[in-house]
Amino acid sequence: MSAGLKKLGTYLRSFSPRTRSKKLLRARVLYYGYLFFIGLLRKSFELISK
Repeated sequence: MSAGLKKLGTYLRSFSPRTRSKKLLRARVLYYGYLFFIGLLRKSFELISK
């Protein structure tokens, strides 16, 4: 997991500063959206299993 994050970091750093902020913001939104989605799935599975 950490290797993937490191690769993502170097990928984001390769952009020029102007496009980087937009790309970084978009990546952050996607990342937190993904975490939120996974959290919701986990919660719903816990409720179903009870």
